Amino acid sequence: MENKLIPRFMELLDDIEREQGRKIQQKDIVNHFGWDRKRVSAWFVGRNFIPYPEAWYLSKFLKCSMHDFYREEGE
Repeated sequence: MENKLIPRFMELLDDIEREQGRKIQQKDIVNHFGWDRKRVSAWFVGRNFIPYPEAWYLSKFLKCSMHDFYREEGE
């Protein structure tokens, strides 16, 4: 059976807050990139995957690996 990747955006933001000592809010991302608020909101509640181009830009903004956005099912 193939492992399915599931979003872990909120967990990632919690990790960043703990490790880097900074809190990232939805409005910070919307204002920084000019992305649609509803789309970013869906990432925060885990309804939608973050597509490749956006994940790459976010990884640079959040100072983390793009692969941190997902985890294997069952982790």
